[in-house]
Amino acid sequence: MIRRGQVFMLALLMLLFLIACTQQPEEEKPEMVGEEEKPEMVGEEVALAQEEEKPEMVGEEAALAQEEEKPEMEAGHILLKSADIKWTDGPPSMPPGAQIAVIKGDLKEAEPFTFRLKLPADYKIAPHTHPAIEHVTVLSGTLYMGTGDQFDPEKAVALTPGSFAVFQPGQSMFAWSEKETVIQVHGVGPWGINYVNPADDPRKK
Repeated sequence: MIRRGQVFMLALLMLLFLIACTQQPEEEKPEMVGEEEKPEMVGEEVALAQEEEKPEMVGEEAALAQEEEKPEMEAGHILLKSADIKWTDGPPSMPPGAQIAVIKGDLKEAEPFTFRLKLPADYKIAPHTHPAIEHVTVLSGTLYMGTGDQFDPEKAVALTPGSFAVFQPGQSMFAWSEKETVIQVHGVGPWGINYVNPADDPRKK
């Protein structure tokens, strides 16, 4: 015969078994603090990720984006086509008929300048000096230039296209053209003309 104590123990074991079966432990979830950490990307992976994040642009948006990507030209840089050069009447210090195109600088200021002169046929500039050094390049035609206080054609040199001349401050010179001639002059201002003979100054006529 089974004793009462044994029956009691069997019943207690069965009860504990049933309780254990009915209680299922909750699934443990990993603890997350803040935002989920993303693996760090380097090199090519970063570049590819940036490309994927860019929205596709079409039409006018794409054109505007291309304009924005163009680098700006730094101040002082000049790209000038010959067709865009603006000619005006020559300065009062030169005989009538010449034309001038100031490309860069202010001729009245102590700063670098570049300008062009277009001299008509049979144009004459009497002996004169300049207050600053002057560099002359002949672009077209022929410029006859000489040095000295007197207008002496025998002392002149025919400067054809591509020819170059430099005159120091205070150096007396004279020039003339037999056909239309274009020259380019550059130096450091202020630029001006002082005639050896005041009577030759167009400003006094």
